[in-house]
Amino acid sequence: MQRLRCRAPRWTVCGRSPWPCRQFASKAVLASIAQRASLLSQAGGRAELQKRRDEVEALHEEVVKIKPDVLVAGLELRDLCRLCHVLAGSLMPPEAGVFKLAGEKLQTQALSGDSADAAAHFALAACEAGQGREEVGEAIVEVPEGTGHRVTHGPDACRAQDVLGAEYEITRLGGAAASALALAAAAVGRAKAPLVEALVKRCAAREMELTVPALGDLRLMAALAGPGVIDNIDGSALSFLRLMCNEVLLDDPRGAPPPMLKCEDFLSSMEHDISQVLDACELPHSQGTIVGGAFFPLSSDAMKAVFSAEDPDAGATYFRRTKLSAFQSWKYRAAVAAGWRVYAIRAPDWQRLEDLEQKVPFVKEMLQGPPVDVEALD
Repeated sequence: MQRLRCRAPRWTVCGRSPWPCRQFASKAVLASIAQRASLLSQAGGRAELQKRRDEVEALHEEVVKIKPDVLVAGLELRDLCRLCHVLAGSLMPPEAGVFKLAGEKLQTQALSGDSADAAAHFALAACEAGQGREEVGEAIVEVPEGTGHRVTHGPDACRAQDVLGAEYEITRLGGAAASALALAAAAVGRAKAPLVEALVKRCAAREMELTVPALGDLRLMAALAGPGVIDNIDGSALSFLRLMCNEVLLDDPRGAPPPMLKCEDFLSSMEHDISQVLDACELPHSQGTIVGGAFFPLSSDAMKAVFSAEDPDAGATYFRRTKLSAFQSWKYRAAVAAGWRVYAIRAPDWQRLEDLEQKVPFVKEMLQGPPVDVEALD
């Protein structure tokens, strides 16, 4: 096969394919990716990354051109974790192979200082990427009896290998990293009381490092873990959660809701369309509400229900995909934990409906049926 090299943008192009070959990337390209990921990781959370979406999208387009093994081998561990953290937090996660190989790379290296913090954020990124219970592994994190505040990763982890790979002391984590690890554990059902207590106490000890997005992740963790876990942690840790997190908004990849929830320009076209159909169904509803710290575009106080458009423009699905994002499913779980019902409409289903004559019966039938079963979500 004929191989042609072009100097810009420094990709190796193979045969007749118009797209860059996914086998090679120069050191300069990898260095640029690392630098951009590092800068974006300092943006301040998912909502802030939304403001820099064009930069994140350009980074994503660069990353998908590179074969996973080349990408993982060519980046330092800290840069690799930051990259996954930025892309997953923007609903543009790299492919599963990157997480698998990065997890294997983590297992071979000692974690301390910045690398331990980066690894904790990588654990959350794997969950945000929709790797799920199976891929991230049931043994993601736990505090074994008699070992104090130590996180151990079991040998039976699945495809992510699993995420952190080695033992390390929680007391070496920064505050934001401890918050990220707590949410990751809750997301995969591993947030047992001893672990949650240890991580929350670490957050309290490093309170000055905590940003509003990190506090939002702690609030979301508490909702996902449930009262059966949270009510069994130490009183000081519980007090910290209630004092610092109960009124904080979740750090949503959709972006921060507008002031005073004036959402006319914040809703997607699909959400505006659904609102008109709810009017046609004579269902009083609000545009923009906060439930359990999470923003929902449409809600009915009478039904105590929220309505979600599972649409990329609404930040509910992954970039250029119709799959529900992990973060959106966590928002659903937070709403249910707050005592609300969730009704969701998938964009492909909605797009098949041509006018009000078709949309009104569709919505009425949805409302007469059961709400979203959050326990059935990945």
